[in-house]
Amino acid sequence: MAATWTDRTEDLLYDGESVRERVPVGTARLVVTSHRLLAFTPDDEPRFRQVDRPNVTGVAVETSARTDLLRTAARPALWGLVLLVGGLLISFDSLLGPVSTPSGVGVGGILSIVQTITTGLSLLDDAMRVLGSLLLLVALVPVLGWLRSRERQLVVAVSGGDDVRVAVDGEDPESVAAALTAALRPD
Repeated sequence: MAATWTDRTEDLLYDGESVRERVPVGTARLVVTSHRLLAFTPDDEPRFRQVDRPNVTGVAVETSARTDLLRTAARPALWGLVLLVGGLLISFDSLLGPVSTPSGVGVGGILSIVQTITTGLSLLDDAMRVLGSLLLLVALVPVLGWLRSRERQLVVAVSGGDDVRVAVDGEDPESVAAALTAALRPD
């Protein structure tokens, strides 16, 4: 197996610099030296970052997720809820009230039209409930995607630069953060 840069950290050290602590975080390795924090993240871009220790302002554990998926789910969920509740609370076929059957010439055509409208209004209730339920199911898909995209990250805050973010897989993120914080403290 070929050696990786995490195995050859000493080749990256400055003269007089020494390794103080190695902190494994999933597939990543964080190395605290006497001068810098070296972050080897083979699954991310960039794969290597270095930060001077005085520029590290803190270490925290955060949860990140794709919030755009929640925004995608909001509109169909809202419309689905409105249609479902509207279909359950409003009875359109009762809006016309009871239709009496008068007798007379030409009344049959009018009664046929009223009966068609009543049937259509009763179907409108059902259609609103079905469409509302379908929209809620459609909204569930991006919500499930959001849940799958959630991940815990160890975040090293960097003054004057981008923070170093490393996914925490399976480890106790709080103990990893505490170990890294202790290693980064000045002597």
